[in-house]
Amino acid sequence: MKTVGIIGGFGPDTTAKFQLRIVELFNELSPAVRPSILMCSPSIPTALEHNLIIHGQGLGQILPHLIRSAKHLEEAGVDIIVFPCNTLHVLFNKIQNSINTPLLNIISESINVIKANQIKQIAVLGTSLTLRSNLHRNLLDNHNIKAIVPPKIEQRELDQIIHKLVTQTNSNQTEKSFQKLLERLSPQCFGNFLLACTDLQLIKLGNHHFTIFDSMEILARATVNKLLDVETASVTINKGII
Repeated sequence: MKTVGIIGGFGPDTTAKFQLRIVELFNELSPAVRPSILMCSPSIPTALEHNLIIHGQGLGQILPHLIRSAKHLEEAGVDIIVFPCNTLHVLFNKIQNSINTPLLNIISESINVIKANQIKQIAVLGTSLTLRSNLHRNLLDNHNIKAIVPPKIEQRELDQIIHKLVTQTNSNQTEKSFQKLLERLSPQCFGNFLLACTDLQLIKLGNHHFTIFDSMEILARATVNKLLDVETASVTINKGII
């Protein structure tokens, strides 16, 4: 059986939920056996985490931690490596170039699912650093899908929401703020949203009319398909969370 290695910790709640989701999806397809999973969560100073999310600074300081984790997993014999964090995919090529084990790319997987669902316009919700990298926009452009990004005021609000989720200081008000933000952006993107930050899936939305693509769910499904050598099928969604 293949083994997946997870570089985790960004943030801890999402890492735990991601691993559990892999187990759930794997058991739906292969109930006779549990998946083989190894995890390495690097010790990152919380101040550095704060600067990365709020100010978009510190990537160079985080990179050695990620490469070290990837090498630990490779030495342990994993077959594929994933890290459920869109922002850190800015460093994807540098991490991949440091190891031989293939990395699964959350951004590519997400765009493939959006394309398969014939979406023509979508709002990309992530950290300021993620959006400045244009990684999502460039791939969406390649498929003639228009990417909508939040205006500056909404983006600052979104960064604060993400920081609260990562640091486990979110509250009911966080959820209300996020839902109001979606309502304000909805007319520009026809209600289509990509959660280009895996921590955003932690927010429990009330009744809504949005079409939401959850990058964490997409990566979990792609990971299970790789473990079982299943062709990645399009994740067709209706209204709501994948």
